[in-house]
Amino acid sequence: VIAQIGAHTGYEKNDPLALSLTSLIHEFDKSIRQEKIHWTFIEPAPANYKRLVKNVDIHSDLCDMNSINAAVVSDSANDTDVESLVFYSAKDSIDPETGVDSISGRRLPPFVTQLSSFSKEGFFYNKRYFKNKKLDINDYIVETNVTSMRYSNLMQEAFGDKGKDPFLVLIDAEGFDCKIILGMGKNSPFLP
Repeated sequence: VIAQIGAHTGYEKNDPLALSLTSLIHEFDKSIRQEKIHWTFIEPAPANYKRLVKNVDIHSDLCDMNSINAAVVSDSANDTDVESLVFYSAKDSIDPETGVDSISGRRLPPFVTQLSSFSKEGFFYNKRYFKNKKLDINDYIVETNVTSMRYSNLMQEAFGDKGKDPFLVLIDAEGFDCKIILGMGKNSPFLP
């Protein structure tokens, strides 16, 4: 059981986890992979999630895979933090694999689409990449309300029927990783 929180688009070239795990999983017989290995990708940014769904479909013969479009908050989050949160992501005109902006035709570092977060800070910290291309970073930040779920509720939805504890939980939540980890319920059945 693998959970990848903040999965971006899944299988991009600069995702060492997906590439390494894919190689490892291929070592198992296909019938074992489909029955015993469960991998859930969690991504809140709508444009990234759309690409993620396509990538999961392309690689679905690897093992039992699914995706969830939600942000993850700590188990101790109050109810207002669980409903819908403001989330910032890169405009979907930037290709996450190549970094090419379809509007300007300019190439940005592909990682700029990974800056999705509850804060704009990551974008502003990297504004030099936009400035060097004579682009206004504010034109490329999209504000969206996203669905969020408490960690244990998300894990229940993703793996509850599998009857397994997570083997690996990767959290890449652009600066909110510690809040999720520190907020995991001590009695959560989904601690790695």
